[in-house]
Amino acid sequence: MAAVFYHLAQTAGILMLGAVLLGLVFDHAAGRARDLLVGATCGLLTAGLMAMPLPAEGYLIDGRGVFMIAVGFFGGPLGALAGIIAPLAMRVATGGPAVLVGVAAILVQVAIGTAFHIALKRDRSLFERRSILWLAAVSPLSILTLYVPYLAPGAGDPARIALALLAWLPAGTLLFGLATLNELSRSNVLRDKRRRARFDQSTALISRELFDAQLLQAWRLHNRYGSEYIYMLVAIDDVATLRKAYRGAEWERLVEEVARAVRQAVRNCDLCTRTDLDRFAVLLPHATLPFAHPIAERIAARVCKTVTPKKTAAGAITVSIGIADAASAELPYEVHARAEGELFLANARQAAGAIGPARLRRTPLRSFPGAIITLPDDVEAPPLPLPSPVNTDIAPMQGTAPEGRGRRTGEWSARGGSAPAAKEMTF
Repeated sequence: MAAVFYHLAQTAGILMLGAVLLGLVFDHAAGRARDLLVGATCGLLTAGLMAMPLPAEGYLIDGRGVFMIAVGFFGGPLGALAGIIAPLAMRVATGGPAVLVGVAAILVQVAIGTAFHIALKRDRSLFERRSILWLAAVSPLSILTLYVPYLAPGAGDPARIALALLAWLPAGTLLFGLATLNELSRSNVLRDKRRRARFDQSTALISRELFDAQLLQAWRLHNRYGSEYIYMLVAIDDVATLRKAYRGAEWERLVEEVARAVRQAVRNCDLCTRTDLDRFAVLLPHATLPFAHPIAERIAARVCKTVTPKKTAAGAITVSIGIADAASAELPYEVHARAEGELFLANARQAAGAIGPARLRRTPLRSFPGAIITLPDDVEAPPLPLPSPVNTDIAPMQGTAPEGRGRRTGEWSARGGSAPAAKEMTF
């Protein structure tokens, strides 16, 4: 009897360990990778239970069947395929007269769990306590393998196996299922906490800490590889009037509408956060000023179109935007001050709906490969400087001048003048 209690303690410990491992899998994986990890975990734990020595006398405790039912229930068809390989291989390698009964029992138990997974997933009631209760009630159906012709003669003591399937298997399935559901709820709570710490649920904006970390990473990439990025500062116009009309929760709802409009107007790879009571910051990775102006105009248009005031007689809500690029900052967070300066200059030109710097059609100029200098269309590019004249009366210190250079110098000397001075322009 002591051997039976020892075997029961070992089986219960492995079941609890399996529940904890499945909780970790659901916490850190998703999709097909999660199903495969669930299958691998249950398969290895089943192989470990099969390798444990069974008591020579007394009741038989079926812990293997619990994991075989759970692998199909929590892992689905993909997890069942991944988790059934090791137990089947181990059972076939063990051999014996009951090998056919063992293989059939494994297949039936996996089929039960998989059928519950497919049926309950359609109703979206898979991970609920009532599902575990129904699963535990149906789990003894694997006893039918004892009554299949040509399988039962090698099954050993049918009464001993039937007691394990009718008593220990439902109890173990219920215990393991409830423990696993508890671990899954804990992992869901932790995942929600991490998401709330990084994202605002109502506006889908990221936190300021995460935004600053990404801004620092963009600055490092710019310094090391020359990767460009744009920083935008979006401010709601006429805040004093709006604050008088909207107070408390109403103001927060208005800000949330503006935040959602800003988020919807940018790309999925762009980052947005709230920096102040009425301001938002937008980080556009791998973007330059000519690309940023259409984005700023789209943000302003989306806010003006979707956010409508309900308590003011004025028109739609407008925003002003200041833009700064990576080249304007020598420190990671200096772009914020640059964008704020552009926003101030833009509001000086236009009270509402301003975008700074002012958008101009530009013509690209290349001073050397990889460097582009841009000028407005109404400004002509300076001519390339001509080579400076050389005084032919002064002989070179060593050697003689090349033939081509001498002829060119002679041409300048024959003209009796000097080379025209290049027009200096600072870009």
